[in-house]
Amino acid sequence: MQTTDFLVIGAGVVGLTIARQILISEPRATVTVIDKEPGPGHHASGRNSGVLHSGIYYTADSLKARFSRDGNTEWQSYCAERNLPVDRCGKLIVPRTAQEHQQLSLLEQRGADNGVEVQRLDEKQVRDIEPRINTCSNALFIPSTATIDPQQLVQSLQKDIEAAGGKILFNCPYKAPLKTSPASSSTPAWRSWRQGWRHEVSKDGFTASSTPEQMMAPGKFSEVPTSSTGFTAIQAGNEHISAGRIINCAGLYADRIAHDFGFGKSYAMLPFKGLYLYAAPSTTPPRTHVYPVPDLKTPFLGVHLTRTINGGVKLGPTATPAMWREHYSGLHRFRLGELLEIAGHEAYMLATNRNRSRIIGRQELKKRDPQHLINQAEGLLEGLDQMGFRQWGKPGIRAQLVERQSRELVMDFTVEGDGHSLHILNAVSPALTCALPFARYIVEDMLQLSS
Repeated sequence: MQTTDFLVIGAGVVGLTIARQILISEPRATVTVIDKEPGPGHHASGRNSGVLHSGIYYTADSLKARFSRDGNTEWQSYCAERNLPVDRCGKLIVPRTAQEHQQLSLLEQRGADNGVEVQRLDEKQVRDIEPRINTCSNALFIPSTATIDPQQLVQSLQKDIEAAGGKILFNCPYKAPLKTSPASSSTPAWRSWRQGWRHEVSKDGFTASSTPEQMMAPGKFSEVPTSSTGFTAIQAGNEHISAGRIINCAGLYADRIAHDFGFGKSYAMLPFKGLYLYAAPSTTPPRTHVYPVPDLKTPFLGVHLTRTINGGVKLGPTATPAMWREHYSGLHRFRLGELLEIAGHEAYMLATNRNRSRIIGRQELKKRDPQHLINQAEGLLEGLDQMGFRQWGKPGIRAQLVERQSRELVMDFTVEGDGHSLHILNAVSPALTCALPFARYIVEDMLQLSS
């Protein structure tokens, strides 16, 4: 049986940044990362839009605001130090109606409260940045918003971990927990943990019951009843691995693994598939990202135009239900049990209109028609019909949790664990932007709780 101080399940950006941070904070610790895929970032992390967000959407007392602001700066510095590409193009938030224009002041104040540079521009100033912009009056410009290459990022994190002495095992899928005796556990003598805790990092607030003022309340650690199994080892592929701490960052399967350890049982997975429509390669992209004013009653930011790291432009995303966890196309990785479970949650939410699912469902299904998607964004930029938006990109799937009892979408990062395992649940957007400070926050709290 292999032994390690810390075992991280999942080589996406959250798992890799946590593994990296452990090695920074505890250089004498041994760290092993496992992943079922042949390389890092094969799912949400590698299929991410690559946008580094500013944190403008969240209230100042929230951790998401701080993580976004700090993560944006830290990732740009990280990429500069390693010669990774960064497009510091900024972002325009463009109102298309008088009602949307009223929300600009709220977003502008959020930016000021969060320490994010925000510029309110009149129509002439907007067109100086991008001449093709349509706006009903003025707009907000956020200079710090940027684009990076997610695949290059996760590959760089892999190199960081291996250079610091960490080990990453690919093609090594988690299979099951194993019960081990205390003597066989590799728990370091210098650590012991408080038992049974849960952490909800921050309330996203993009739910039907929220007002703009309620968006993104701060999170806190709190004791919760736990039925922890006490497992300290797992079977992964053909390996048996014993660990002092097991840290579950498995994304689309994080809830399943958490259930094996006695955690996350009040949650189920309700994955959403996102697709972007790409413009013809000859198209001149906008000079900046172009976003609408978001509908605060939904968890999505609306159809927007995103500059890609290679000089292109894409339009989207869609947000349609994935009928199983890795339902990227056709019957790829079809799982009947997952289909039945997800269909049950979807049917209930449609029947009750929970989370405004009927309205959102109709809107999102229409977006699968490229022309409809273009029509959704035509109020943002002139000449969209001439930009050749025809090619769908590879889909990404958002590992969205839903509360089993209420069927409400969980709109915050949620972490549960005990002295043996820690489970990162619902690390949804802007998880990539937040990953570096989020990892530091989790590792520092984890080590503080164990001291």
